[in-house]
Amino acid sequence: MSDEMLSFKVKQLRTIRTVLLALHKMLMESEKKLYEARYGPIGGPNEYFKIVLEDEEFAWLRTFSQLIVEIDEALDSRRDPIKLETANELLDVARQTLQPSPVGTTTAQKYYLAIERDSTIAKLHLQIKQVFEA
Repeated sequence: MSDEMLSFKVKQLRTIRTVLLALHKMLMESEKKLYEARYGPIGGPNEYFKIVLEDEEFAWLRTFSQLIVEIDEALDSRRDPIKLETANELLDVARQTLQPSPVGTTTAQKYYLAIERDSTIAKLHLQIKQVFEA
């Protein structure tokens, strides 16, 4: 039973990771549009990279980036096999991170606003919700 549960949780993590990558990309694009609307066009990829790393407007997205890295590290087949506890912990962190709210943390609020303004982000959020409900 434990092996079946672990297999299920790993499958959930892999699915969350796949959708989270697409979501992260869309959130980055959405945030870039907002940034450019406020401050003007970004000069190029190097300037954009610097802004993403250093500007507070993008700080909330680092939570998503970190989650992707943590999932990747846990699922890395060159490491020790993932344990059920680790899979459960990562799924709990993902569930908490991907919880939009008009009040609460900056990440929750900005994520909520992104879902409200972009139907593609809303659809990706719905996919993630469905994975958690499975």
